[in-house]
Amino acid sequence: MLWKALTSNSAVLSNCSPVFLKNFPFDYCWEQRFKNWEGTMDQNKSAFLIGIAGAVITLSAYSQTLMSPTQCITVGLFVLIFGLLVREGLISI
Repeated sequence: MLWKALTSNSAVLSNCSPVFLKNFPFDYCWEQRFKNWEGTMDQNKSAFLIGIAGAVITLSAYSQTLMSPTQCITVGLFVLIFGLLVREGLISI
């Protein structure tokens, strides 16, 4: 993921020449790539926390009495799928 973010050629970075990047690796283009990658960390962190919540809900199926084990597992799996969709970028939080 980091390598893809650092080597991507997005429209924002189209004015960066390879010669300039070769001579000065920590230039403006590098900073823009790092900022783009930094935004995905928040998305990954959110998806990770949603996944943890889904795992806790799923694993607590037999240790709680609020709902039936089948309902608990179903809700936990839906939360895990929601976390996956957030991680893939299909849903933005």
